[in-house]
Amino acid sequence: MNSMHIAILAGGGGTRLWPLSRTRSPKQFLRLAGERSLLQATADRLLPLTGWDRIYVVTGRDYAEPTREHLPELPAGNLLLEPTGRSTAIAIGLAALEIARRDPDAVMASVGSDHLVADPAAFRRCLSAAAAAARRGNYLVTVGVRPSLPHTGYGYIRTGAERFRAEGSPILAVEGFKEKPDRDTARLYLATGRYLWNTSYFVWRVSSILDALARHAPHVHAGLGRIAAALGTPAEDEVIAEVYRHLPAEPIDTAVMERADNILTVSGEFGWSDVGSWADVYPVATEREGNFVLGGAGGQVLAVESEGCLFQTSGRLVAAVGLKDVVVVDTDDVVLVCPRDRAQEVRRLVEHLRGEGRVEFT
Repeated sequence: MNSMHIAILAGGGGTRLWPLSRTRSPKQFLRLAGERSLLQATADRLLPLTGWDRIYVVTGRDYAEPTREHLPELPAGNLLLEPTGRSTAIAIGLAALEIARRDPDAVMASVGSDHLVADPAAFRRCLSAAAAAARRGNYLVTVGVRPSLPHTGYGYIRTGAERFRAEGSPILAVEGFKEKPDRDTARLYLATGRYLWNTSYFVWRVSSILDALARHAPHVHAGLGRIAAALGTPAEDEVIAEVYRHLPAEPIDTAVMERADNILTVSGEFGWSDVGSWADVYPVATEREGNFVLGGAGGQVLAVESEGCLFQTSGRLVAAVGLKDVVVVDTDDVVLVCPRDRAQEVRRLVEHLRGEGRVEFT
């Protein structure tokens, strides 16, 4: 199989696992499961599919140095820096431009930098099948995950009939994308058997995604055209900054995927989580007498008559009595306490702090 090019999107906002994750140190740099950061673990599971010369990281200029520290093997030219975050449509487009410059016939994948994957081999099989499907025509291929519970923090893909098989995997038509549902709707999705969690992993020919941007998001495509003309010239940085300054922040989902009619998906089961809240961290925490401690068994936690709680400590003792299903996160300057089933709402605290101008805590 021809090796694919893979773009890791590592923009990072820092709000989803606040207060451990901050703007200055977003989620992809955290070590939640073992000694490797989420960004390093992402690269680790991609390398068997391709070499460092075909792995790219798209991130903000403020994260250039920590990205180099976490991935010293990444070639300098494969670190694509954005002047400011404008969501995934332009980030993917920027990676597609660079890949097309090197290999106009390339198939590329784009993946998140800060997810958990329990079965990397199964993940690679899905990505490989998606690449094989993309090589067969002008398709925009997604990777979906068979849902294991009615998760309300994920988007969903509604699948249709099988179109063909690639590397033994059924490639399904996509009938639509659904935003994060409420609990009852999520249960209905599971009951039908026709919905997948939307991982926001995409695979396509570079020509296919650039054509799709031209058709469905011409403002993004026009900006990419200006950038392409300036690449390698003294005006490159100035043009990129100007283009980004005038573009709205738009995810690839609304810019292209919800409008296109040539979308396919491959379904996988590889123990995936986008770690969208503290509630998603439980599976990688250490269980201790009915509670969970992040960072291994050495965490300084004393829990009496408490169960189902998650504790993240900064080293000092955290003590609890009579708690059930509560998240406690202790950092050097902030302590977070919230019910497990409301962990998705932590971002409201970040928004509140920013609104008060207390950005030192965000």
